Amino acid sequence: MAVAQYLWFICRVAKKYRKEHWARCVRNLLKIELLRRDISYEQLSVLLTKEGIPDATPHNLKNKINRGTYSAIFLIQVLKVIGCESLDISDTRV
Repeated sequence: MAVAQYLWFICRVAKKYRKEHWARCVRNLLKIELLRRDISYEQLSVLLTKEGIPDATPHNLKNKINRGTYSAIFLIQVLKVIGCESLDISDTRV
């Protein structure tokens, strides 16, 4: 029984690591695009609000982006309002 519990624990840790890894990749991807365009959270807030996207305060955006666990919808909304037409994800390591 101890071996089974150990393997279960290892699987959970590995799964958690993969999720955190991908969250970090997504977070960095969006932050890089904002830096490339010299867009602050305040400016992003204005752009998203103009598009009718609710709760786009600079504070909320910073927290959401730093978590890196936002939806694909949010990612596309941000990329659209900042004028990003393509992404290079070749450096995203698994």
